[in-house]
Amino acid sequence: MSASSASSSKALLIFLSIAHFFVDLACIFLAVVYFPAEDWVFYVLIYNFCAFALQLPIGLLADLCPRRLPFSLIGCVLAATAYPCVGGLPFLGCLLAGVGNACFHVGGGVTVMRTYAGRVAPLGVFVSPGALGVFLAVFFAGKRLSCVWLFPFFMIVCAAVLLLFVRREQKECGGAAAVRGSFGDLEGIALAALMMLFLAVCLRSYFGLLPVYAWKVGFALPFLFVCGVAAGKACGGFLGDRIGLFRAALLSLSVSALFFLFAPAHPLCGIAAICCFNMTMPLTLFAVAEICGEAKGFAFGLTTFALFLGTLPTLLPSFTKSGDPGILVPFVLLSIILVCGGVALMERIGRKER
Repeated sequence: MSASSASSSKALLIFLSIAHFFVDLACIFLAVVYFPAEDWVFYVLIYNFCAFALQLPIGLLADLCPRRLPFSLIGCVLAATAYPCVGGLPFLGCLLAGVGNACFHVGGGVTVMRTYAGRVAPLGVFVSPGALGVFLAVFFAGKRLSCVWLFPFFMIVCAAVLLLFVRREQKECGGAAAVRGSFGDLEGIALAALMMLFLAVCLRSYFGLLPVYAWKVGFALPFLFVCGVAAGKACGGFLGDRIGLFRAALLSLSVSALFFLFAPAHPLCGIAAICCFNMTMPLTLFAVAEICGEAKGFAFGLTTFALFLGTLPTLLPSFTKSGDPGILVPFVLLSIILVCGGVALMERIGRKER
């Protein structure tokens, strides 16, 4: 990669990461403020389905197309369009926001995976700002901001900048034959690895909404907690590149289990625990993408579909949060088995191919 190409790739990664923050900020703010209160759970279910589950078919479509960034551009436009629609037509606004969110993530995620093939850190950088966007969206929604027009404005600005990158994006070979070839080579060991990693993502999605601590009040500590989530996703990618996926997963999850024992009483332990636990996010995504070969969009969508399934139990009236280490630590230990097992099988496949 030439110096100019490397600089352009880095600029694209930085912009996509910033745009990820604004997309999640705009979409979640719309959901919290404008979804009808009497049917809020129903609307959240529809939004989550569009934003997470639909990334699977959208990802497959992206695999068949020679360019991926237009998906992100379309996503920003749809998210902006959701705002003028949601007041009079809340269901349409919900659909536009959810599908827009899905399109942006697929386009950005697949672009990063293909631009930085063989590296985990850029994936971690791309996915990490989303948690901050979600947190600040809920915070701003509670303040009942009067300058709501800023959120669709941010989306239009992101779309305009993306248009500049789209014009410079190189077309890639691929298409249906390459995607079919990726699945045609999957053996039993690959399917087992995919199943373990899929279940690990489901578990992480559910677990992420489970802990509740008495010290998470006000703004500062909850904000630091979310910063721990974002930092974990970013650092996990760098750690994976540095010491390997298996050792990074084993180390981060083991340390998180230790910190979770003291998390209910000590805020710093809780922040460190959630930071270490989220380090596996880019690791599992990278491992799934490696197994799926050329079908990077399908791999990205498969993990987000697992995220969607993990959120479903939290919408039930019977769902209760807990900060009991006796509940949280076994979740982490099960995650160690699933993530490390899936990564070990993935690496075994890679050794066989070499």
